[in-house]
Amino acid sequence: MENNPGEIRRFYLILAVLTLAGLVVRLYASLGDLWLDEVWSLRLAMLVNSWVEVFTKINVENNHHLNTLWLYLLGDGLPFVVYRLHSIVAGSAIIVFTALIARRWGV
Repeated sequence: MENNPGEIRRFYLILAVLTLAGLVVRLYASLGDLWLDEVWSLRLAMLVNSWVEVFTKINVENNHHLNTLWLYLLGDGLPFVVYRLHSIVAGSAIIVFTALIARRWGV
């Protein structure tokens, strides 16, 4: 990308709009009930006694350690959207990271 201030400003404006749109879609999609694999992960997270056991005692194909650790740290009984916050943030952030990496090849 050239150092044209107008091009740079337009790039960041488009990036902000796309990121906000992605965030809104993800938030809307996260408002429903938990899916079966999410319920299963939450149940597994509530069965362990320490965060270490998330990595050592849960030997299930469905288990994603970081997701289960997040669920364990949050505890039980929260609104479903809270359990999905890390996915919402990561999914929205990837839009920004991808755009910044792709920017190297030009507008």
